[in-house]
Amino acid sequence: MIEIRGVTKRYGPKVAVSDLNLSVPDGELFAFLGPNGAGKTTTIKMLCGLLFPTEGTVKVGGYDLRTQGDEARQLELRPRPAVPVRKAQWPRVLAVHL
Repeated sequence: MIEIRGVTKRYGPKVAVSDLNLSVPDGELFAFLGPNGAGKTTTIKMLCGLLFPTEGTVKVGGYDLRTQGDEARQLELRPRPAVPVRKAQWPRVLAVHL
């Protein structure tokens, strides 16, 4: 489960992410879509614990990444079945089973 509450990330005067709220239940699929400079990469880095938000909280599996990052990294990632895709339908898509 992923929970992002009131997350803002600033780099000096530049605001990369502003007051983001997101909840993704366990087992759900989601994607970040948006134009360049929308904050997608910054948000993903915060979800991975590579950056911390200037304001707000980021939780993965119920663990706050700022204070419980070590515990979050110990979470067991369960494999999900890949969706079968016909090559002719999506010639440039690579299906990865995590």
